[in-house]
Amino acid sequence: MKRRKGVRVANVERRTLVTQPATGYAGGAGMRRFAVWTGRSYGFVDGPLREVGAPLRARR
Repeated sequence: MKRRKGVRVANVERRTLVTQPATGYAGGAGMRRFAVWTGRSYGFVDGPLREVGAPLRARR
């Protein structure tokens, strides 16, 4: 599901990029894994997780 950097994400695709990491993150996967998976930055992944209210973990 990699995307080119700088390309705007909207609607259904954005929901997918928000819900899949939120579900995986709750299951124990890290934010950096989703950053690599989506081809986006760590900050891009961090923002949507905060939007959906995912409880963020401390760094390990």
